[in-house]
Amino acid sequence: MNSNNIKKLIILVSILIVIIIIMSIIVKKSSVEDNIQEEIEQFDSGLQYEENDNGFQILNDPNVFFSVMESLDTYFEILEFDIENMEYINHYEIEDEDSLKQVILQNMLDKTYVMENNINENNFYEYIPLMNYGYKVIPIELRVRYEADGTIYIASVYIENMEVNQLEKKYYIIRIDQDNFTFSIEPVKGNIESIDDIQVVDTNLKIENHIYNKFSIKTISTEELIRKYMSYFMNILINHTEIAYENYLDDEYKKKRFGELGELMEFVNNNKEELNEIVPSQYLVEFDDNSKKYVILDQFQNTYEFYETETMVYKVRLDNYTIMPDNFKETYDSSNEQYKVRMNIDKWIDMINNRDYHTAYKYLDETFRNNNFGSEENFEQYMREHFPLHYQLQVGEITQTNQIYTQYIILTDITGETDEKIENTIIMQLQDDYNFVMSFEVIE
Repeated sequence: MNSNNIKKLIILVSILIVIIIIMSIIVKKSSVEDNIQEEIEQFDSGLQYEENDNGFQILNDPNVFFSVMESLDTYFEILEFDIENMEYINHYEIEDEDSLKQVILQNMLDKTYVMENNINENNFYEYIPLMNYGYKVIPIELRVRYEADGTIYIASVYIENMEVNQLEKKYYIIRIDQDNFTFSIEPVKGNIESIDDIQVVDTNLKIENHIYNKFSIKTISTEELIRKYMSYFMNILINHTEIAYENYLDDEYKKKRFGELGELMEFVNNNKEELNEIVPSQYLVEFDDNSKKYVILDQFQNTYEFYETETMVYKVRLDNYTIMPDNFKETYDSSNEQYKVRMNIDKWIDMINNRDYHTAYKYLDETFRNNNFGSEENFEQYMREHFPLHYQLQVGEITQTNQIYTQYIILTDITGETDEKIENTIIMQLQDDYNFVMSFEVIE
């Protein structure tokens, strides 16, 4: 074979290699797109939902949920950022802060929304007001509709103005271009009563890549999801207690534990410092009817139950003794009386650790509490002074006289901040329907 033929062969082989590489890239890109679409469309949470009147449905996939919310977070960050934040100006040669924000934001906005409202540099901030204050975003709900060329989401969120401690509920339409892996944002204007009332037209427009509107699905672990749930909920409980009472606490639970809103507000005000420190330490996930139940222990061994019906839509119980679970009743019913005493003491110590002095007071023998405290307020003051920590229970000898049980106990600090041990004696009488009355050794 002469040299010319060899050169032609090399050129031909090189061309074939280039074609193979290009085809491989195309196939890989198509595969990634298909995988993302499959993740979004075929996620099976085990829960059943119906399509709403506006063609949208609930999407109960935390990976997609928080990936979409992250796109919305990017939009909010631009609304709030200042010119000194170099992360957002490396790609633009614009020094004026307002002009820079406007360029980035306009590139994020849905094109049809911009055209229909004739949004330009003169009226831009009438439609897209800046957030010139410290803020937090609390996700509420997400709906999805699948189109031939992409996916459309409707998100509802609370925007918390941290300077004036106010929440404002807002809605946004997020469109995802499955070919370019990009997103666009459309704020929803007007008075909206429900996310399911929002009508959305598919614009069929491609969404160009403008650097800050790239979209990808990121995985969130169950542990991270639980931390988000606890963080969001505790923020609302502490800073917006009335919303926690109306929208987040389980209906049966809040009536039984707190009664009216005022009782919850008093509980929060009295324990705000501790509530601010709470973080999850252990968790258990269970399915319960058409909801998912997260049983969470904090660092003080207090129990929280989150009943999730869709991602970020849940009802909460702040303990597992106000409404006794079935497994507690089954164990209690099958136990001897000595063990029932132990279970009741466990429950009472849980009330003390949870700073639920109101419920703990009700279990005290009437004569005992009247002679030693006289009121619930005096009891709480006494307990905060003499039992200020969070305790692990150890039990010792138990004796019985007629139907009265005397149980020796030792309390140690759960947090390990002190080696102090508190020794005491519980005197208890069992009653019907899982009730009991008790007294203890009062420390002078």
